[in-house]
Amino acid sequence: MKKKILAVILLLAIITLVFISLGKKTVTNDFFAMDTVISLNITGIKAEKCAEEIEEEILRLHEELSVNGNGALACYNKGEYCGGEVRELLSESDRIRRETGGAFDAGIYSATKLWGFTTGNFNVPSDAEIKEALSLKGIQFDFGAIAKGYGADRTREILRKYNVREAVVSLGGTVLIHGKNQKKVAIASPDGEGYAAYIECGENVISTSGGYERFFTENGEKYSHIINPETGYPSKSGIVSATVIMEDGMRSDAYSTAVFVMGEDKARDFLNENTFGLVIITDDNRMIISEDLEGRISGIDEKYELEIWHHE
Repeated sequence: MKKKILAVILLLAIITLVFISLGKKTVTNDFFAMDTVISLNITGIKAEKCAEEIEEEILRLHEELSVNGNGALACYNKGEYCGGEVRELLSESDRIRRETGGAFDAGIYSATKLWGFTTGNFNVPSDAEIKEALSLKGIQFDFGAIAKGYGADRTREILRKYNVREAVVSLGGTVLIHGKNQKKVAIASPDGEGYAAYIECGENVISTSGGYERFFTENGEKYSHIINPETGYPSKSGIVSATVIMEDGMRSDAYSTAVFVMGEDKARDFLNENTFGLVIITDDNRMIISEDLEGRISGIDEKYELEIWHHE
């Protein structure tokens, strides 16, 4: 009798697992927002509804956090009411500014807008214009270096709301891996051709910042969109690509920008003081990785000489 009961329980368990498996669905979707293509790959019973809500949220953030238009951040920069979300992001941005020693600073929009990256009207400003703009630091803000990371954090909240166990969401240079299974994520080559390497990771956000993403050329000189908050000019730190891997999406995004601006020495000190995965590509073709990524990085382009930073 006990064997029969056990057999029935086992059969019911198998049937339940089969129905759960049959109910799972993988949904993929691409759409444009935050100046990039957003790609969703979500597996779960309610994957379709989840994907719809994520798209709605990313599009909302695109409007609210843009320096252009009539969203909350644009209103704040004009001295108008902006709502609680932007104020929370302003507070968090200031904390990250202090954490990075000012290498990340969302409050230099008065300087960054001179270069035309947010409008498409590219321009090389004069030294006097930059000096004046930097004197207005902390008055107008640009969330370009945290918006995608914040979008990844909000996306994770929605995935958990729908009990999604596996998902990969790409927001341009920021990729969210949701779930325990390891996924292989490519790091774009700074020269724009192929991939520099692949990283295996799970349940993390991977953000890459590079001067190759957005730039313009004038009189034979290249000007990238990542502005050094101290000088007001495009960063020339010797780092051409910085990738940060950590669970906090906003910090992953902001830290990758900060490391790009810091240069090697300050970046190494910063890594020693914090816990995150790091991949740096330098302008002399060296690839530097944090020790926790040893054994998790593969397919390294043969033109790069690999170095490993150990915590000191």
